[in-house]
Amino acid sequence: MEILIPSKFATDRNNVLNELYEMRDEIQNRDIFVPEYNSDLDFYSSMGFNCYCYAMQFTKHLTSEEKKDYPFYEPGFLSGEFTRQTDNEKMIRAFLADCDFLGINAKEVSCEEISQSDAYKISIYIQTEFLSDENPSTPKFHLIRQNSDSSWSHKEGWFRNPERTMNAFKRKSLTRIKTYEISRRK
Repeated sequence: MEILIPSKFATDRNNVLNELYEMRDEIQNRDIFVPEYNSDLDFYSSMGFNCYCYAMQFTKHLTSEEKKDYPFYEPGFLSGEFTRQTDNEKMIRAFLADCDFLGINAKEVSCEEISQSDAYKISIYIQTEFLSDENPSTPKFHLIRQNSDSSWSHKEGWFRNPERTMNAFKRKSLTRIKTYEISRRK
């Protein structure tokens, strides 16, 4: 699969590609695939990670410079399907393309289904709080994950620490789009 790097980043294309392939290799070779809230808490309690990174367990810390120079940690950034979430279907397609690039399976399931022992769930939400006819801004995505102990957790934005949620998240400003069971491709 060819990764399409926006022309703005063409001079850094090889560096960006190397980073992306390193991330894929790290995820494919991980000893523990299903996330553990307590062991991840300290690691992801920094400003270099957002909800997408936390849910997908990306481990590359981004500097402020890297965050502004390339759309890292947005659905589609690995696969070249990057989109500013202009609609739910494009955002889901970008997420699934990233999963494919990483060599992991993403099977649509309900939040209530029990995951296989070597899999975990990610629920994808769209933030609708600020959308109205007067303010038709692009909706923002939010992902939460189910941990090895069946608890759910998430990380809001770049600046907050991960936190547990009681269930698959209920908030007026968020609408769940889909839930996927994530497993390593065999």
